[in-house]
Amino acid sequence: ITGYLKGDFSRIIKPLARSNLDYVYFADSYGSLFPKDIGGYIKKLRPTRKKLGFHAHNSLQLAFVNTLEAIDKGIDIVDGTVQGIGRGAGNLPLEVLITYLGKTQDENKYHSVPILDLIRKYFSALQKELKWGYNLHYMLSGIYEVHPNYAKKLDEYREYSVDKMAKALKMVKERGPVGFKDEIIDELIN
Repeated sequence: ITGYLKGDFSRIIKPLARSNLDYVYFADSYGSLFPKDIGGYIKKLRPTRKKLGFHAHNSLQLAFVNTLEAIDKGIDIVDGTVQGIGRGAGNLPLEVLITYLGKTQDENKYHSVPILDLIRKYFSALQKELKWGYNLHYMLSGIYEVHPNYAKKLDEYREYSVDKMAKALKMVKERGPVGFKDEIIDELIN
């Protein structure tokens, strides 16, 4: 969603409103949104007259608080994944949201223990194998609002300081690519 400009929203709202879609989802694809940003996006998408959904990535470890903000601002649906499994820093850990809802809404309706058992049995080992979750290059990509593969590729070279990686990611952001383009990082490295 951070890649959308004001003009982009004005172009998509009417077609979305006319569509047969039941939901319009927006994603914090780079995990770079702050809670103060969430309400503005919901407000921009409300004219679609569709139910709205939110998907949070966790690059800056804000998926949970951003999801709570979306709920507070009247979002219709949110999602998460078991132990936050997902690309890069991952998504909102579902068990955290279920625990929160159990403690604040209805402890008889929301039970995180079955999910925690699933994590213990399967996901902890899977996380070690697949390596999702918080790390330096995913945080850097969240800071500079760029696809995490830029930071990952720079980190894989193991020859750049954090300062140099940050400068490169700032240059990537200034180019404004949508998604990951291998040639951009190759050009910066060369």
